[in-house]
Amino acid sequence: LETACARLAAGLRGAGGMRARKQAAHGLWELACVRENAGAVPLELLDALANAARTAVAADEGELLVLVASAGWMLAEASAASRARLPAAELTAAIVTYLRAHTADDDDGILDGHERFLPDHWVATLTGALAAFVADAGALSLFIGSHGESSLVPLLGHSSAPLRRATTAALWAACASSTQARLQLLSGPGVARLLRLADSLENAPSVRHAALLLTCLCLQDVTEAMGREGAAAPGARGLNGQPAMHSTQQGAAHSSYNSAQQGRDVLRSLELEPLVQAVTRSVCEHIANARAAAT
Repeated sequence: LETACARLAAGLRGAGGMRARKQAAHGLWELACVRENAGAVPLELLDALANAARTAVAADEGELLVLVASAGWMLAEASAASRARLPAAELTAAIVTYLRAHTADDDDGILDGHERFLPDHWVATLTGALAAFVADAGALSLFIGSHGESSLVPLLGHSSAPLRRATTAALWAACASSTQARLQLLSGPGVARLLRLADSLENAPSVRHAALLLTCLCLQDVTEAMGREGAAAPGARGLNGQPAMHSTQQGAAHSSYNSAQQGRDVLRSLELEPLVQAVTRSVCEHIANARAAAT
């Protein structure tokens, strides 16, 4: 195993050219398929994997990045130990950068150039791997800081159902763990795309429901932030006319107040009628399915 790992690390670092890098990435994926091997992968090989991801982005080598992401994804799923040692943040940065460079967000949801440059199975693999990587705190922080959701939102309008499903899963993985990720998703065009997914009968029920749940999760943050606004507003005073909070509390309150202000702006920008219609339709669909199952 030690000899095999050393050979793979050399290949990932470029010994033998781009073809050797791709072969090494595939070799690491095969090695990681055996759970016992995944936990024994040395740090040198993991560093080489991150190096290959950076090289793939710099050289615009999508096939290499897909192979690297597949290997990393397999390692992330193999065990908690191998997941903890994975350079998830660096792999996340590479995927977000690459997807952003190859998607264009149009008003009508058409992705110019996507079909020419990125095969569907590439993007499905990259978004699937991304969903696994953002379980790591460092990778999630990088995803949020780089506005990674903006690289995924255009894919929600793609014609491929498996790709839309993988993209929705990646957004859910990030947003379920981060209030900031949810706010960023709502603040951009993401909510309109999610509502379009939830409203279209062309999508599988699982995709429509996931999109609807993600939208409602984000809106819950907005309404909760606005509900706290009165208590958290800067300058609030107690019954005796004195400041209601000491300085450290006011710092936290000011942050909450700003969140409420952002929440109000987001809520005002939304078209709530399509959301209400989508929620109602989803509830009715669930009731109908439950009745059908009962009979």
